[in-house]
Amino acid sequence: MPYCVHCGVKVADSMQSCPLCNTPILDPHDLDSTEINNLKLRNPLTPPYNDSKESLLTNSFIYHRGLLGGIISFILIIGIVTTLIIDLSINQHITWSFYPMLSLATVWGLVVFPILYHRRPNIITLVYDALFLAVFLLLLDNYGNGVSWGWFPATSLFALTIMLLVIHKRKKIAFQLSLSLIYIDILLLLFCFDLLTHGNWFFPLALPIVSVVWVSNGLFILGARWAHKNSGTRPQGYLYTIFICILIILISMVTNVCISSFTDQKRLVSWAYSIAVSVVPIAIFSFIAYHNSHIYAYIRKKFHL
Repeated sequence: MPYCVHCGVKVADSMQSCPLCNTPILDPHDLDSTEINNLKLRNPLTPPYNDSKESLLTNSFIYHRGLLGGIISFILIIGIVTTLIIDLSINQHITWSFYPMLSLATVWGLVVFPILYHRRPNIITLVYDALFLAVFLLLLDNYGNGVSWGWFPATSLFALTIMLLVIHKRKKIAFQLSLSLIYIDILLLLFCFDLLTHGNWFFPLALPIVSVVWVSNGLFILGARWAHKNSGTRPQGYLYTIFICILIILISMVTNVCISSFTDQKRLVSWAYSIAVSVVPIAIFSFIAYHNSHIYAYIRKKFHL
């Protein structure tokens, strides 16, 4: 029994066309080679039943998502209108109903919006969720006596959206540029916190620490690329280990000096010595293993490297 090439329905042998879509039923044995080639060029044949089934499932899935989003939206609208009418009938103006209406609107943004726009990437959905939450917190805080505490979570969510967008566009921009954008984003977040708290700790404390971590991170990545590029008979991994130890000592020293100067301590370097003492033996051992081929061979044999 043949199948329709358009919708995949089984048809009787005597039928000349499909009863559902009126597509002509063609028997390949009754066609010559020229007609078959022309038919393939006009409409390349793929497994009709599987394609039709997949298309039906996709359309049904889209239909049910839209129906679910419409039902949830209708329920939320009923809740908003009901609370508004009750509040206006009792107090003649909006008082307590602002909070449930704002909460229901935020629920719509967090739940219904991803359902209706499901074809967007997951990172973009997270960006919209973060923005909805940021606006919700700002409006919730502002309804009383102006925005006060709402700036802290809202600013953090705005900074998170920038990071997510940078991650989303990582394939279209250079890696160094994306790393710099994340670094600037973190600095702006800390600067905003400094302004909100009136602490005056950004320039003497946050800026140098974040800067040295950013530079060390860039050097760490460049060193990893160099070690991978030059990997071969020479044990470049030991040189890379020495390089990492130097970066760890540098970060700890700068952090210790910044904290000590900010807190007006007499000793600028106090706890960073313990980190250096722990890291230096690893660097010395890596240096010896790099220059001694016997030790290098023994380590590879012992640890199956």
